[in-house]
Amino acid sequence: MNEAQRTNLGRWELIRQGSANRRILIGMLTVGGLHLIVSLAAVGKELLIAHQFGTTDMMDAFLVAFLLPSLLMNTVKGSFEAAFIPEFIRVREREGAFKAGLLFSHILSRYLVFLLVLSLVLFFLFPFVLPWLGSSFDVPKMEQTQSLFLILMPTLVLGALIGAWGSVLKAGEYFVPPSLSPAVTHLAALGFIWLAGAIWGVRALATGLMIGLLLEAVFLMGCLKSRGDIYWPKWHHMDASIKKVLRQYFPMIVGTFLMGSTLFVDQAMAAAIGSGSVSALHYGSKVVLFIAGLSSIALGTSIFPHFSKMVALEDWKSIRHTLKTYARLILLVTVPLTSVLIYFSQGIIQIVFERGAFTSLDTRLVGEIQVFYLLQIPFYLIGIMGVRLLSALSKNQVLMVIGGINLLVNIVGNYICIQYLGVAGIGLSTSIVYLVSMILIYFALKRQLEKRERLSEVRLGQ
Repeated sequence: MNEAQRTNLGRWELIRQGSANRRILIGMLTVGGLHLIVSLAAVGKELLIAHQFGTTDMMDAFLVAFLLPSLLMNTVKGSFEAAFIPEFIRVREREGAFKAGLLFSHILSRYLVFLLVLSLVLFFLFPFVLPWLGSSFDVPKMEQTQSLFLILMPTLVLGALIGAWGSVLKAGEYFVPPSLSPAVTHLAALGFIWLAGAIWGVRALATGLMIGLLLEAVFLMGCLKSRGDIYWPKWHHMDASIKKVLRQYFPMIVGTFLMGSTLFVDQAMAAAIGSGSVSALHYGSKVVLFIAGLSSIALGTSIFPHFSKMVALEDWKSIRHTLKTYARLILLVTVPLTSVLIYFSQGIIQIVFERGAFTSLDTRLVGEIQVFYLLQIPFYLIGIMGVRLLSALSKNQVLMVIGGINLLVNIVGNYICIQYLGVAGIGLSTSIVYLVSMILIYFALKRQLEKRERLSEVRLGQ
């Protein structure tokens, strides 16, 4: 290695070991850049889906069939990460890496049992829920939805395991594998649509997603094994750390499910409006989800381990500084960006989707929906930062209550907004939900931090 290379490596090490805010920013840029690569694969998949299926009945059937598996998959996966990472980091910092690895093995055994039970419940529940989800579907469309659901059912277990293995890597600030792995699923789905879409129809998309998640799970297992961190499930008596993770996990599941149920409610209420409404709502959210997803994954993934470590060290001053710094940064970037995107909304939809089965009439409706969805971006990102801190504080019970309030706001908001704006009103209602959520998270954090600071002062005074 020459002198210039040693100098550059030394500079990078100084940057990497700098202040928490600097390390968070580096993590954000790393995860954001990787997720951008993944998102390009996702965009290619969505463009091909729009070209191949448009806002047709078969696309409505796929979206309703995937609604419950995807909702439960994202709920158990996100909840596992939020409940597990703070305790894993605490055990690793205080008792060493070996004890932390044992904690994961013991939690994984219980996680697998829970996933199998949840899958069985989903299998028996779906036929009773389908008539409500697809209230405007005719008999052939109902049968197609049921058939697609059976193909998509394994995605629940596969996605949840991907989340568990990714959590171990993220806890160690190894962000590259879990950030890149979703590209495997997107590319598999794209390939199946490209090769078999004309023959299998929307079944090609469902099969591609299932196979892609299987390959993604294998990829992350390989990454863990290469680092020597592969942990097999082990059943162990309930010690304090296992109990703490479980106490945080189940309230987080309920809260995440309630918050995720806003999508469930949105699509069910859209289905009642008429044919093509579910698909229009789906496309209207895509650009917003791309932007919010890219930003929130970069922010949430990079900031969570640092929040967890600050809480373990009781460094409340640094936590407040980090919150203020990144809240200002989010507003500075997202408010102008949101304004520009709203102004060019119709043109964006036309460029991105208008081809093949996606017509100019679809563009006008979807562009209107997108305008209302875009309003949520600043509230959503600030809320994500607050959610991560509440999880690091082991206050997932608070998130459960907020999730319940958000669901009620969403149902009432949808009902009112649909009367005036049609399916586009669902987009406005969603943005209102995230505004309310951000306000509730702010007051919850204010109360929790003041309480923790008082306790720390009492201990120091003794």
